[in-house]
Amino acid sequence: MEEPFRNNDQAKNLRQRMQDEERGLLQEPDPQELGEAISSLPSRNEVHKSKQTRMKWKIKYPFIRLLVFLFVVFILLIPLYYL
Repeated sequence: MEEPFRNNDQAKNLRQRMQDEERGLLQEPDPQELGEAISSLPSRNEVHKSKQTRMKWKIKYPFIRLLVFLFVVFILLIPLYYL
């Protein structure tokens, strides 16, 4: 009854890796290479210093803005009607 679940086992890769590690097949990364890779990264301060904030549109008094917009559109459309 447990066999159908073995096909969809999510921990299969982890279990295989642990077995390889026990057998000595899994190679540890070289600490010197890890140090070089880490030292080539910029500091956290430099990464977040240049982060730009997005401008958020705050809608204050939406009804008044709608009325002003409609008024301006109406004013612009009046000359087009008489052409």
